[in-house]
Amino acid sequence: YQRRVHGVNRVSGQLFIDIQNGTNRWLESFDTVGKRSGKGFITSLEPLTRVTVGMIDLERGQFSWSPIFNPKVGTGNLMSGQMGIINVSSTGQQIGLFSMTMTTDSLRNEILNILASGKSLSGARMAIYEPNGKVVVASHGIFNIDEQSEMRSLGDGPLEDILDVVERDVGTTCPKSYKRTLKLKGSDYYVDIVSLPSTGQSVIPLVWCIALLAPRDNVMGEPDRIRVLTIAIISAITVVVLVLFLSFAFFITSPLWALSDGMMALTKLDFTKSLSSRNALFELNTTQQCYENLRTALAAFSKYVPISVVEGLLSGRIRGTLEMVSTEICILFMDLENFTSLCEAIPTNVLIEALSQLFERMTNVILKHNGTLDKYIGDCIMAFWGAPKPLHNPAHDAFEAVVESQKEGHNTLPLQGRNLSFRTGIHKGSALVGNFGSTRRLDFTAVGDPVNLAARLEPLNKQFKTKVLASESFYEALSQDESNFCRYVGRAQVIGRQVPIKTYEVMKDPLEENAKIKWNKVMTYFDNGDYRTAQSIFESIHGDPVSESLAKDCIEKINNPVLSTRGVRAMNSK
Repeated sequence: YQRRVHGVNRVSGQLFIDIQNGTNRWLESFDTVGKRSGKGFITSLEPLTRVTVGMIDLERGQFSWSPIFNPKVGTGNLMSGQMGIINVSSTGQQIGLFSMTMTTDSLRNEILNILASGKSLSGARMAIYEPNGKVVVASHGIFNIDEQSEMRSLGDGPLEDILDVVERDVGTTCPKSYKRTLKLKGSDYYVDIVSLPSTGQSVIPLVWCIALLAPRDNVMGEPDRIRVLTIAIISAITVVVLVLFLSFAFFITSPLWALSDGMMALTKLDFTKSLSSRNALFELNTTQQCYENLRTALAAFSKYVPISVVEGLLSGRIRGTLEMVSTEICILFMDLENFTSLCEAIPTNVLIEALSQLFERMTNVILKHNGTLDKYIGDCIMAFWGAPKPLHNPAHDAFEAVVESQKEGHNTLPLQGRNLSFRTGIHKGSALVGNFGSTRRLDFTAVGDPVNLAARLEPLNKQFKTKVLASESFYEALSQDESNFCRYVGRAQVIGRQVPIKTYEVMKDPLEENAKIKWNKVMTYFDNGDYRTAQSIFESIHGDPVSESLAKDCIEKINNPVLSTRGVRAMNSK
């Protein structure tokens, strides 16, 4: 070695050669299976410090960290560093290998310098350790390389926990590459671990593990802040867009909902929902105007046509075709008493105004009790129950209407010393109900014999001195309590019918039991033709126009026995 080196002029420093590629290690002799025998060693010497440029070239080889093995305590305080090859410039001949050494203290200082070199490494930890958990060097904690300190007993929480966490995660304490975000001692760390095996052909091939633990906020803080800021910006934009969208949607849907509610209300004959506010959108404004026109038209239409018919048309139950169905209904006719003489005695405008008030009262009563107001015929009202709205017992609702009209005085109105008063005829039967007329003009009404009979009963009130006259079929449809409001007033031979019908007066108050028994008894005398007995009893009842009428009929039948039918009261006129 000395001879070969002296062949080169002016070599500065000293060069030492280790044919095992591990200068400054504690050397041992090995047997064939690699067992240590623990013999002599070579002491540490200073490395090459300078080479004269132009005479000897220094060719740097691969960078390699290799801990120096101490047969007594394991890893020593010295480690080989840079390795290289020295070549003679003139001949290009390799004349040897060299290495530099450094202490673990120097390496720790280097680690601390690395950790202090960047903001992202503030508060970070770094350690170099062997796969068995022995510490080579660490930035934190207390360790002694000569005493083979353990990573798990460094005295620094995160570094102590890292090996157990990594081993549970990947099955080894020194993976080739490991990158995770872990929670250590309550804090989040970004963990980066790599293994660095010795690259030289050393007699003692060792592996180092390098672990870097950086606080997550340092590593990911800026991305997190950017992410949070991005999320905040996106959220703000989303909120603004959502608010704008909802505002626009409300701007669009609010009038549409109002329109929908209005249309639903129209199907229920509620004409009070107005959409008077104008909308900035032409289409919606036009739609609202069309709705208002429709609402106004339907409200007016319902005054020309029975409101139950309008409801049926809107719901689709009634179609605008010529069609009538046989239906069990109760038919009512109301006519104003002495209307012809009233027209002569009272100014027309005054009479019409009074008549309108009476019509208003009776219309409200009829509609209140589920009746269908068919039409006004001059001073007459025609109504029926059971169509187009089906009723469980049409007679019950009709009864309630006629009794209320009498109790509340709805059928009578004082006018200039006279009384405007309605007479009523009511009958129950199966009539044809539906659209009647022509294809160009329809009238929803009821026709048939029951309608004619109800119309015939109404004028009989004048002859019988009653206010409300009902047929036997109507009376039989009433409950026991309701029938107490009725009294039998004889059989009547109405014009246009061959068979006499039983008639009943519907009063505003029920008959007491004794009075009802007494009345039925006298009517039995009348029906059996015992007119003198019946006359005597009728005349004994004072203040009752109906009794007076029956007494008068008894006298006529006594005076004209051949012309009269027993127990039947003839109808004098329509």
